[in-house]
Amino acid sequence: MDNLNSEPGLPSSTASPLKVLIVDDNADLGLVLVEFLEQVGHHPTAVGTAEKALKSLESGSFDVLLTDVRLPGISGIALAKEAVSRWPRMGVLISSGYGDALSLDYFPAELKDVVAIVPKPCDLATLPQALADAASRACARDTRSTE
Repeated sequence: MDNLNSEPGLPSSTASPLKVLIVDDNADLGLVLVEFLEQVGHHPTAVGTAEKALKSLESGSFDVLLTDVRLPGISGIALAKEAVSRWPRMGVLISSGYGDALSLDYFPAELKDVVAIVPKPCDLATLPQALADAASRACARDTRSTE
């Protein structure tokens, strides 16, 4: 993939690099996101199921989880719930192709203040900021929980 930072209109990452776990059963989309995030300075890993995501989370450290809502087996929402409970310092973004039909009202109470929705198809120009915001939300949440 060409250097996306040299393309006009595409963001360059000015924030600290983030370790991002991407969970989507569409392998092509996962590959595109991995390549893009690498080009803007992040460290992405992609898996196709929530079960694989949980194994990755247990064996590694991630700053942000970006998961699709609909996954085979465990849903993205169930994965997000588990992630928020077990890894409170990790930011969580939920990706959805449902557009405006999916709002935070759809989520369990424990997720409403900690996750954000990223529409599918994802706007690559805004994704780095969404990741940074998710990581910041997690840091703020973790600070509040230790006070």
